[in-house]
Amino acid sequence: MRANLFRYAGVYIAVALTLSLVTWLLAAFAGFSLPTGLSTVLPPILAALVEGQCVARATRAPLVGSEAWGTALRMTAVVAAINLVVLIGALLFSPELNNPQALGIIGGVFVVLLVLVLLVNRVFYAMGVKSQLKALEAGK
Repeated sequence: MRANLFRYAGVYIAVALTLSLVTWLLAAFAGFSLPTGLSTVLPPILAALVEGQCVARATRAPLVGSEAWGTALRMTAVVAAINLVVLIGALLFSPELNNPQALGIIGGVFVVLLVLVLLVNRVFYAMGVKSQLKALEAGK
């Protein structure tokens, strides 16, 4: 069974929006801010874990290495698409970002973060499958 990329995107967006709200509330009412890297890694971590668990429940079979990498790559493409929409929106409403130097920096950071997301997706998708298979085995 292939991963459901719509479910992955839904979990990713829900976690990202919830994290944004929590960050805003903490900053507004407690004067505290969460680490910025958390918004980069937490949404794909939770989305990949949930998707791995769902796939394991449906297939009851362990992952093959190439299948895990392929799924992680497709999940990363989903993250790239979501973040491109956000980036285009930011560029439309922030004209100061529309200069070549800023766009080069943004592009470089975007690529580096996508590599990080790919690795996170690979590790946590496999972890979700493995943990769910163990739970299913224990529940027999």
